[in-house]
Amino acid sequence: MTPAERIYEYHRDNLVWLRYVTREKVERTLDRIFAEFDVNAIAPVYGNPIDGDDIDAYRDRLYDAVYRLADEYEVD
Repeated sequence: MTPAERIYEYHRDNLVWLRYVTREKVERTLDRIFAEFDVNAIAPVYGNPIDGDDIDAYRDRLYDAVYRLADEYEVD
């Protein structure tokens, strides 16, 4: 599985718009997508595909990265 630090670094360097979003809204939106659709695999651009039981752990790492970015780049 993709290490948490790699997930964070990718999002920090390539999805800089995450610095300007409400972190809870990102989490809520992704949670709705996962609730609505039967997601059985995720294919991030920065690592190997994630499937099965690893999806929940990946989502936790992604949310941690989003929250970390929000905390580091607090925007008024």
